[in-house]
Amino acid sequence: MPLRSAPVSGASTWKRPRRWNFQTAFGRRRLLRPGTAALRGQCQNASEPFHEIRDTALGAPPLLQRARAKVVASFFPQIRLQARATSRAEEFCAIEMKLLSINVSKPRTVTISGNPVATGIFKEPTAGPVIVRELGLDGDGQADLENHGGIHKAVYVYPFEHYAYWSRELGREDFVFGQFGENLTVEGMLEDQIYIGDMLRIGDVLFEVTQPRVPCFKLAHKMGMLTFPKLFARSGRTGFYLRVLAEGAISAGDPIQRVKTHPSALSVRTMMDVMHFDRENISVMEQAVAIAALTPSWRDDLRERLSRLRQTTDQPGNS
Repeated sequence: MPLRSAPVSGASTWKRPRRWNFQTAFGRRRLLRPGTAALRGQCQNASEPFHEIRDTALGAPPLLQRARAKVVASFFPQIRLQARATSRAEEFCAIEMKLLSINVSKPRTVTISGNPVATGIFKEPTAGPVIVRELGLDGDGQADLENHGGIHKAVYVYPFEHYAYWSRELGREDFVFGQFGENLTVEGMLEDQIYIGDMLRIGDVLFEVTQPRVPCFKLAHKMGMLTFPKLFARSGRTGFYLRVLAEGAISAGDPIQRVKTHPSALSVRTMMDVMHFDRENISVMEQAVAIAALTPSWRDDLRERLSRLRQTTDQPGNS
């Protein structure tokens, strides 16, 4: 069912600050409101991700609270977020991490370039509690177990904030939960704020962040756009995979708690960059291979690359 626009009720009394400062973070520009650093200390729960206005899916002013309300209401009329005035401390403290939708599907066969291909990418929202096991969600399945699923890619997560970005970039308004093949559509968990090795609790389940998602031709087929995987990867809006450390039940609407922040602070976005774009960043690669939670195949690839780069550096004339 196509998603329709809906007006946002309420109004914010926030006034534009006198100036905005640009700084560089994670290889891109972000907006920082004057006095942001002082506001960090006013957040009630330091374990939650800190949101500055830095994701172009939401953009610069209006406030995050107001932007969230507009984004959600424009995509999902059944979800109402009241736009309200907030204190300066509230607006810069963490947006609550929350599970918005659980999406599952069994593999089906589709025709791609004239060939039959089995895929489980066509996820659909499911109601009620869902049991999460070591290899994934009950009612869900993957067709290509060599490249999808398994212990380290048991559950795929995608931030809802990116829906607005892709709607604008692609000129589409027909997105539904599970649009990008994700098992969990979440809020407040952007790729530059979630770290490889972070531990998260949703409902009864304990998860561990293992790697970014690398798109394939099946996502191109689902989106009806051959070049979409390349756009998806380069945008940094990839989502990420989770390993299941403790099984249990989850439900849409569950809050998400960051139980442990990995001390390396190597973000999902940085991990994607070093794996596929910033391929000679030795310091980040050394940091990554030391993270036990990283998917073993990624760690092995990085170790091989590090070895080659070090050999090249050690050759005569390269010192």
